Amino acid sequence: MTYDLLMLMFDDPHAEEVEHYLTSKQIKVVREHTVKKAIQCIRYNSYHFVLLDQRLEGADFLMDIVYQGYYGICTYLIAAGEFRHAEERAAVLRSGADVCICAPVSPDELYEQISAVTRRQHRQMRHSLAGPSSLPILKFTNLSIDPIRNAVMSSGREIH
Repeated sequence: MTYDLLMLMFDDPHAEEVEHYLTSKQIKVVREHTVKKAIQCIRYNSYHFVLLDQRLEGADFLMDIVYQGYYGICTYLIAAGEFRHAEERAAVLRSGADVCICAPVSPDELYEQISAVTRRQHRQMRHSLAGPSSLPILKFTNLSIDPIRNAVMSSGREIH
């Protein structure tokens, strides 16, 4: 499954590296540089994830839009910033972020945060829709089929 990420970074020289890395991992990245443009994107498109640099002017406003679910969006908010103290991260989490990561953003750390969320969502879906023992993943020699995710994997890699 491909996931969509709206990325708002404040003049981060690593932003292009992050975008290329996530794209190589089958995550569609839309990059914006202002909160105003990001709000336009959110109004007309759906994103699984929003990566929001806390240094951007208006970041709090955008965080509130995502958190409150305006425009009918339901997305996972990743806040990036220069968090020097635990209190700063806690305040951002209280404001509506689902997770905080330190800038400059590590592509690998960001990808693993996204992977952790998707694993958790799939586990919850499996348990809530079918119960823990229903609809098992069907496994063959090199092939497995996940009926909940509608995914087919060969040797551990998803087939599209």
